[in-house]
Amino acid sequence: MQMADFSIRRPVAIWVVTLSIILAGLSSFFKLGVDLFPNVDIPIVAVKTLYPGADTDIVESRVTKILEDAVSGIGGMKHLYSVSSDSVSILTCEFELGVDFDIAAQDVRDRISEAVGQLPEGAEIPVVSKFDMDSQAIMSFFVTGNIDSVAFGDLVEKRIKDRISGLPGVGGVNMVGRQERQIEILLDRGHLQAYGLSADDVAMALKVHPVKIPSGRLQALDREYGFYLDGEYDDPQALADIVVSDRGGRVIRLGDVAKVRDGAEEARSFAMLNGKPGILVEVRKQSGTNTVALAASVHKAMDQVRQELPQGIEIFDASDISVFVKRSIDEVFFTLGIGALLTILTIFAFLGDGRATFVAALALPAAIIGVYFPIEMAGFTLNNMTTLALSLSVGLLIDDAIVVLENIYRHKAMGKAPRVAASEAVSEIGFAVIATTAAIVAVFIPVAFMAGMVGQFFREFGLTVAMAVGISLLMSLTLTPMLASRVLGDEPTNRWAKMMGKIHHTAAERYRTLIGWALRHRIITMAIAGAAFMATFAILPMVPSEFLPPQDKGQFNVEVQLAPGTPPQETQRVVEGVQAAIGSIHGIAYTAASIGSDARGQVEMAKIYVKLTDAMLEPRDSQDLIMDQVRKAIPQLPPGGKSSVMLIGDVDAGGSQAPVQYVLTGPDLDELAATSAKIRKVMEQSGGMVDIDTNLSDPRPEIRFVPNRLALADAGIGEAQLGQTLRWLNAGADVITQYREKGELADIVMRLKPEDRRDPAQLTAMNIRTPDGRLIPIANLVTVVHGDGPTVINRTDRSRSILMTANLAPGYPLGDAIKVVKDKEKELLPPGVQGKFAGFAEMMEETAINMGLTGLAIVSVIYLVLAFQFESFLYPLTIMMSIPMALVGAVGFIFVTGYSLNIFTMIGIMLLMGLVAKNAILLVDYTNTLRHEGKERNAALIEAGAVRLRPILMTTLAMIAGMLPIALGAGPGAETRAPMAVAVIGGLVTSTLLTLVVVPVVYSLIDGTKNRVGRRWNALWQRRKTVTKEG
Repeated sequence: MQMADFSIRRPVAIWVVTLSIILAGLSSFFKLGVDLFPNVDIPIVAVKTLYPGADTDIVESRVTKILEDAVSGIGGMKHLYSVSSDSVSILTCEFELGVDFDIAAQDVRDRISEAVGQLPEGAEIPVVSKFDMDSQAIMSFFVTGNIDSVAFGDLVEKRIKDRISGLPGVGGVNMVGRQERQIEILLDRGHLQAYGLSADDVAMALKVHPVKIPSGRLQALDREYGFYLDGEYDDPQALADIVVSDRGGRVIRLGDVAKVRDGAEEARSFAMLNGKPGILVEVRKQSGTNTVALAASVHKAMDQVRQELPQGIEIFDASDISVFVKRSIDEVFFTLGIGALLTILTIFAFLGDGRATFVAALALPAAIIGVYFPIEMAGFTLNNMTTLALSLSVGLLIDDAIVVLENIYRHKAMGKAPRVAASEAVSEIGFAVIATTAAIVAVFIPVAFMAGMVGQFFREFGLTVAMAVGISLLMSLTLTPMLASRVLGDEPTNRWAKMMGKIHHTAAERYRTLIGWALRHRIITMAIAGAAFMATFAILPMVPSEFLPPQDKGQFNVEVQLAPGTPPQETQRVVEGVQAAIGSIHGIAYTAASIGSDARGQVEMAKIYVKLTDAMLEPRDSQDLIMDQVRKAIPQLPPGGKSSVMLIGDVDAGGSQAPVQYVLTGPDLDELAATSAKIRKVMEQSGGMVDIDTNLSDPRPEIRFVPNRLALADAGIGEAQLGQTLRWLNAGADVITQYREKGELADIVMRLKPEDRRDPAQLTAMNIRTPDGRLIPIANLVTVVHGDGPTVINRTDRSRSILMTANLAPGYPLGDAIKVVKDKEKELLPPGVQGKFAGFAEMMEETAINMGLTGLAIVSVIYLVLAFQFESFLYPLTIMMSIPMALVGAVGFIFVTGYSLNIFTMIGIMLLMGLVAKNAILLVDYTNTLRHEGKERNAALIEAGAVRLRPILMTTLAMIAGMLPIALGAGPGAETRAPMAVAVIGGLVTSTLLTLVVVPVVYSLIDGTKNRVGRRWNALWQRRKTVTKEG
């Protein structure tokens, strides 16, 4: 092989190339971003529209449906979800993976812009935003203080939020539980009526005061002055002097009909740490930013802030995802190092030669370090996928060097000179080495471009392995022969080497006997292999299945939902009780709660973040067990209240994180509710689903003011004016104007004082002014109706829907939960009602299909690559027989170790397809070489098996040794890595044992069939020629 011959002649050139690869890799390594997972585009676009004062039904009919109609025709849309609630409409557009996300988002913006003109008066402009996986909060802090709430909020914003926001890489900072300054105008009902005024009169007076109007520039002598009318007040109480009316020479000021209160806005969101109130500060990063580096930068800034804060203000670390990221990646690098060491020791154990081990081991740093350069060029980050790829393939990366070195070793043992042995050995084995590497690449290219969300996550995994084995191949064909031709000495004579030589010789001879027996009893051999393969299908139904194995991240959430209409203060009281009840459980470090912080601002909803103690520093129960203890410890909630304990997902797209999500859709909400009740019973009877819930909320008591349209028309008053007046009297949510002080703005709002708005009759007794100046009681224009109304209306794909969710009991697999519901679907779903799984369950079903297609693609590509390299359509079939043999061990080991079939074990099984083909390639390639030299088929098979036994065992044990630390790992993130390693190790063990026997038998069967068909074809051809001549 010319490449090997060149490297043997030009050692300095090879050293230059090798060192350049290593240096380029090192340079790139320190530039790589660090994150938990690859940066993945999740094609979700959200549309949020505020319609202040509108109830849920009105929001659905006048906003949500209009916007749904506008965006529903956009190409590539997979699902359209919507949530309508008081004053808020939220649309979630989920697109198919693979669509151009930027174009899809722009299409949504364009359609929404066209529909804005159809929205009712008073609805705000919809806000369209793309979901960014990197925009999730990576860390949070909890701040407590003993000063005035407004001053406390200002201090947190200026000293903490502004400081963090200015750091490079920070995408945004959010504050939960802050109360801003607000100037509240509290109207006196009696005084307004006594003076003959309406709320409209007061609002109009406030809108024109205070003012600050620029009036150009004024030049005087040699100076130029700014010139403006300054009508702003220096003190909020001075607002009381605003003239509301001066009819008939009688001046009525604001202070005559209202009180001015300077204080904090009404609390609608709360944050509590272990029951103690404060402000939660959440930090988001910019897309592509190094998570670990940014977290370190934020912590450094916070340490400085702590020293500058006044006494009584304390900052606590609430959450920090970078801790798990760093520990997880550090754990992978640790296992990689241990795996590399075990791999090198395995080589030494076989060869007993330190020099030979050194030659083979040098391929590892070149491949592992050098691959960081193409990783950086591809725009990847240092994350769990890229590091897992290197850790799993550490044994694989030295395979080619082992095969080449072992063959050089064998040729040198024949008495050849070192350079001659290196050259001839590589020429003999080079074709097989290239073929084995091509088989590996043939596996990971389809994996890298697999469809679906899983394909996006594993893209970096597949390409990283492919790039690493490419560098490994280059090193095995250049660096390894160059070093071997100069470093290898005479055959080692130490006791260990002699012992290993004897073991190898004995194993080879016994293996010759085994192959001979198998070739004489081919039917029995194939029957045994077939029985082993069929046993896989017997075991498979007993192996649990799930989308992702649960990870102990030391954190989870508790969601508490109280009855609709619960005041925020009552929610705060209940949550304090929950925090107190669960905070004493062993293993819980602290709890941080937030109320009213969701997108719809529901004050009856609370989320409690539970942080566990560090299991590496303090022994505690597993996360699953502690979650179960928390479920039992939560105290009895008020009527209508419910709670759920759930894992924190790696990806939060704004939806539920429950592993079981089942969506019912149909035209009749009552029928959907009845169906959901039946399915709920099925879930409860399974015994494996807990926290079963629906997003169908209880009706909320409401008071509706139904307008008398005839009376309104007679008075010349529009419904919008009437609604705005009622909002001014009761809600105080509309900002009329703002008060400026030292560059800061405070909202000015208006409503009746509390004692004047406790009963609808008090509101309807108020007057509204007509266009001609008359005052009419609101009671003359409306009818007051008491009733119940929906809190939230959910829709899926433009139909009303109910989302059912459930968490899984410890040890209960998602696959079993899906089966329980699917088995009862036909029986429970009435005509017109459709049911389907969503979330992880939907992704699990899609992934099973995509992985099946990817598996077929891998098998096809491997076959085509082998057919191309062997110039045969038959011999690749022999090699392909090693793939089913791998499934026997993979499934068996997964079953015995108690792991599940999930996306990681499935990727491990795909990895096996390329790995096990390597051994068969070595065997078949050398068999063909011997047959070309004139050996009889069976003799060639026996000789090839004996000669290739050592490299096959060396490479297999090296790969197993490299993966063993991952399979036995117990650090952060080990729950996802270990199952994959177990599947690969199991497949390697059984595949190697069975391949060494089955492949020679299959080869002989195929070759025999080929020869028989050939002889019959030749006989028929000869007979035809004879008949033709006679004719």
